[in-house]
Amino acid sequence: MVNGHVYIVLKALYGLRQSGREWNTEINKWFTDHGYLRSLTEPCLYYRFEGETIVYVLVYVDDILVATNNEEFKTQLFQELNDAYGIKDQGLLTSYLGVEVDQTPEAITIRQGKYAREILAKLGYEQAHSVCNPMEVNARLAPLGSDDDADTSFPYPKSLRG
Repeated sequence: MVNGHVYIVLKALYGLRQSGREWNTEINKWFTDHGYLRSLTEPCLYYRFEGETIVYVLVYVDDILVATNNEEFKTQLFQELNDAYGIKDQGLLTSYLGVEVDQTPEAITIRQGKYAREILAKLGYEQAHSVCNPMEVNARLAPLGSDDDADTSFPYPKSLRG
């Protein structure tokens, strides 16, 4: 690059402010052009019903999750996505946005243990012990006199933000 020159970017590049919006517009067009409907209440969710086949596609930035009752349809979908964008099927979902996922033929189990441990570590509670309930069963609570009596030593707002 030469100092004092201005360059025109002809397509969205990773890291540019508008890249996320451009990608969203592009992938939305691709899915709608391929017969998927976009959910009105969850705009990152696309769905398609074709005969007995049900397909749900969830797009979060550059992660695409597919849930379907037809393995052949899923294979074809990923082949088309690979041809268009180089997107490949990464196999069975095991982790997504900090949520651990276990899938068996009987059930899908999700956990956030790793996420919870990270928050505890950030707040300095790595050595805290777990309990089955958030408080003692049948505990009798006494009302606080005023907000002045409230415990301010725990960083509640910080812990909620993660």
